[in-house]
Amino acid sequence: MRQLGSAPPMTDGSNYPTRDCFIEDVYEEVFRFDPELGRWRAKVGERSIMTYETELRGLVEWMDADLDENVAAVYKDQPLAQDWARVGKLAEEMGEAIADLVGFTGQNPRKGVTSSQDEMLIELADCALTALYAIQHFVKDGHAMMAVLLTRARHHRQRREDQIASVTLRLEPLLAEREASGA
Repeated sequence: MRQLGSAPPMTDGSNYPTRDCFIEDVYEEVFRFDPELGRWRAKVGERSIMTYETELRGLVEWMDADLDENVAAVYKDQPLAQDWARVGKLAEEMGEAIADLVGFTGQNPRKGVTSSQDEMLIELADCALTALYAIQHFVKDGHAMMAVLLTRARHHRQRREDQIASVTLRLEPLLAEREASGA
């Protein structure tokens, strides 16, 4: 991972699109750069990950309530439309993340490099948060929303472990045969 502050400058000379995004500030609140290892490490004992989980859950619950309360009048009596809006918003955010990836990598030769890695990370975070807001919209419970995330993360890990075990089982006889033949 790069050291913070080394992002290529934006076309306006800044490193960040706006100052409402404090990636460095939050990152440095949770991690510290270890020059011996040459990478960022979690700060131990200063603020637990549970504190961040509690803060995130509270922010998502607040945003969900705010979105429900302040939805446009036309949506107030249309819960299915609100459901579609919450889930559909994720596609919009993903489009923005993809646009910043294209801009960060300079994939479009007509435009060149138009985004920074930080801009792309901001959009990916917006995707993650929009997904959390959608989950919260349906479950209306911050603990249930976090349980959905944890359940899926465990599922992904188990699926990957199963894939690795399957490959290992298929390779073991081939490796044993190769070893027995002296190859």
